[in-house]
Amino acid sequence: MPRRHSNTPVEYHGGIGIDVGYAAKTKMTHNQIDHTPYTAISIGWGGWPDKEKQKPRPNFTHDNSISNNLIFNHMSLLNDGGAIYTQGLTGTSLANGEKVSGNLIHNQTGKGHVVYTDNGCTFESILGNGIYSTGAANAWGSTHHDFMPGATTTNDPTDVENNFWQNGATSAGNGVTLKNNTAITSGSQVPASIVNNAGLESSFKGLLNWKQAPLPPVH
Repeated sequence: MPRRHSNTPVEYHGGIGIDVGYAAKTKMTHNQIDHTPYTAISIGWGGWPDKEKQKPRPNFTHDNSISNNLIFNHMSLLNDGGAIYTQGLTGTSLANGEKVSGNLIHNQTGKGHVVYTDNGCTFESILGNGIYSTGAANAWGSTHHDFMPGATTTNDPTDVENNFWQNGATSAGNGVTLKNNTAITSGSQVPASIVNNAGLESSFKGLLNWKQAPLPPVH
């Protein structure tokens, strides 16, 4: 069910708006996530072996998608995170790996990357997103050496296409497809098809008017 996640967490600043571990066929779509101190959406783990030039650890993850979300004013207190953070294997091929598509993301404060493919993130597709006003944070990053047994590519396979972004990558290494992306200078240049389809669907717009009831006094 689409949700709005805002001003959370209050006390533990390293908490995540939507946090998913190892999962399969999970769809995170049409959410609004705003005003978070750290990462908005995080999925997957287990990417660290590549720091020691070790092969990635197999896991259950496959066929997950993160699509048509509206994310803004995130990373307000911490660094080394992003709007969508992924680490480790996301599938066994680009066909069943993680798909990040149609998201509208803006006003990231903390340092890191916006769509953050961290250590060992493999078989992720980043397609048709709109990204702007993210300060020094790169719209996408980063590439890593592919330590898969029998790997035929230098870098972890990643497909990055048809995005509209500021601070976007301009080159890619072997294993990374990077094409048909458009450099923009403001949010007004993101196509209406992305803007209008991101975030809560019309039947859930009432969530934007929700206000938390006052907390009872502490005695």
